[in-house]
Amino acid sequence: MKKKFTFTNETVKYHEKRSKMRINLPETVTPDLIGIVIVSHSTFASGMVEASEVILGASENVATLGLELEDDPDEFGEEVANAISLFPAGCLVLVDMLGGTPFNQLMLSAERGSYRAVCGVNLGMLLEVLVARDTEDLETLAKNAYNTGLECIVDVEKLFEN
Repeated sequence: MKKKFTFTNETVKYHEKRSKMRINLPETVTPDLIGIVIVSHSTFASGMVEASEVILGASENVATLGLELEDDPDEFGEEVANAISLFPAGCLVLVDMLGGTPFNQLMLSAERGSYRAVCGVNLGMLLEVLVARDTEDLETLAKNAYNTGLECIVDVEKLFEN
């Protein structure tokens, strides 16, 4: 016999709060695969994953958290720490910008040593880490994320010089 779950008012409030924060956590976790958590303002994080899926297809062990204007920053920080803790193989956190509230909450809330973080996420960086995390350790993956992110920033006018 299946157990029936009844939503209480507190459960409904919790889920309403999480949907406003734009939190997308994986339904299942592959224990030996490094997790990728993208933390941003608004829908930027989820948009990055949607764009990566157009190119690579769906990916495992990916979580996105987007902070909205009406969200409580401390609660957002708790959700970021929770997302990081989901991945036993370690976690690479990609953040939209240095010094913004999502970054600040990551620094305040998550236990150091359980993750590596790189700020300034772009699509090239995300694609690189999604492909490389099967063969690289967390430290190398973070370094490659940083380097790939820099390589993807190009002054297009300079391409046409000479």
